[in-house]
Amino acid sequence: MSDLFQAHVESRDGSTAHLRLRIASLDEVTFPVSPSFAMMLLEDESAPGHERYRAWKREVYETDEDFDPAAHLVSIRLLEKRGLPREQGEPPAGMTRDDVDASEDPGLLGEALYEIVVDATGMLGHLDVGDAWGTTAYDEAGAGPIYIGGSEDPTEWRRERA
Repeated sequence: MSDLFQAHVESRDGSTAHLRLRIASLDEVTFPVSPSFAMMLLEDESAPGHERYRAWKREVYETDEDFDPAAHLVSIRLLEKRGLPREQGEPPAGMTRDDVDASEDPGLLGEALYEIVVDATGMLGHLDVGDAWGTTAYDEAGAGPIYIGGSEDPTEWRRERA
């Protein structure tokens, strides 16, 4: 499977990461704002810090075998977005595929800045500013929310408080 997005870590502190995602495939026309998507990004084996994430997770499981990283997502927000809506498989309006191929704009097919907030210590420790990778992450659960470029589309997910 070809990469759907290019991910780039713009900033990270203990509990918050800002990831810039650029759509890499003409077939991708959404920015998922779902927990399953965020977890696929954070756990992506293509990410430079993946081995550190696995080590962190093993360490956590040694003290809590029922630990679920997804349960520690607090919120996911799109802080910036551009390039959508667009028809699946089609270049942006008024452009040809050749125009897309010749463009020097890496976010031409769509670009978003995600803010991911967690409440588990060390969960984002594997993300270093400047890290970049291609990813096939998608809304695995199919539960959304998903931003497709409409003015009423959701741009945020927050964990419900118990």
